[in-house]
Amino acid sequence: MVLIDFNSDSNPNFLNQYQWVFRIPLRNLTPERYPTEKHFRAIDVIEQECLAPILKKSGYFLSKKDKNLLENHFKKAAQNQKILLIIDGFDEMPENSDSNVINLIKMLLNFSRVILTSRPYNLFDLRDKYEFKQNILLEITGFTQNNINHYVKNFFTCLSLPKDE
Repeated sequence: MVLIDFNSDSNPNFLNQYQWVFRIPLRNLTPERYPTEKHFRAIDVIEQECLAPILKKSGYFLSKKDKNLLENHFKKAAQNQKILLIIDGFDEMPENSDSNVINLIKMLLNFSRVILTSRPYNLFDLRDKYEFKQNILLEITGFTQNNINHYVKNFFTCLSLPKDE
């Protein structure tokens, strides 16, 4: 829903600043999908959660060469802050996530451009357990079309302000 509104005429240039926008549903980051005995990187999570379902439907699978090209492009885009991660459903994370899953979430939260969605409970873990240092915290309660337009405009105006280091 949010991405559709970001692409609306009210803010047509917003997504132009990003080369890639990925939505990662946190409910999928489970020990079964990301076992502790394997090392995972951000590109592995994005490939598995965002790209693999699309590629699978088309019958295409990434070769090792394709993966290397993708990883190089991804690293460059991340360095240039051209990736937006929408990390969806923090409140849907199991309370007993293993250390590998916790480390994956920490890694994803350290991207320069992150939107994290959650219901308003269990947010105390963000700072302590996941070491998340957000710049902006918004609570959204029911939206009209005017509310949506106002929120999107204000959110991205705040993103363009200099960060306090």
